Amino acid sequence: MEEIDSGKTYAEKLREQYQIDIELAIKFDPFNVKQLQMDLPQKRHYWIGRLAFHKEEIKKLREQRKNATKILYDKFKKESPVGLNEKVVNNAIESHDLIQKIDSRIGDNELLIDYLLRVEANFRDASFAIKNYIALVTLETT
Repeated sequence: MEEIDSGKTYAEKLREQYQIDIELAIKFDPFNVKQLQMDLPQKRHYWIGRLAFHKEEIKKLREQRKNATKILYDKFKKESPVGLNEKVVNNAIESHDLIQKIDSRIGDNELLIDYLLRVEANFRDASFAIKNYIALVTLETT
């Protein structure tokens, strides 16, 4: 992935932005609890969409890796002045910069997927937390 000025990868910067967005999405005070509860399904759906986006990215990256591996395999076999065995060719392919970048991007997306799976679970649980909060406020005011 691209390096950002702060030394963080694109995936790290994206995760930090997701964290800020999530904090804003679930921030509430006693006056907006009802609105927050009504908006939770929509917000949860948004984060499920982000999760699906990253899963699609992994699918595309794996296809790119497969195609790049095939191209590099042919290139190494054709350009080699001597016959290379499969192990040497495979090691050369695995250590190639393009394959390393694709693997890094796949790893970044897998981490984001793990993060978003937990976020989605938190949004699912948030409706119960809000219900409990409303029950507590009701008990305190009666």
